[in-house]
Amino acid sequence: MLSPEGESAIVRNIAVSKEKFERTKPHVNVGTIGHVDH
Repeated sequence: MLSPEGESAIVRNIAVSKEKFERTKPHVNVGTIGHVDH
């Protein structure tokens, strides 16, 4: 089993990754729409 410190670090990494993903999603959607339009 992981230590509490290790566990919280992983949770933090997942949260940051999700945040980055959510932030880039609109850009990806805009890019996809642009390609579809062309």
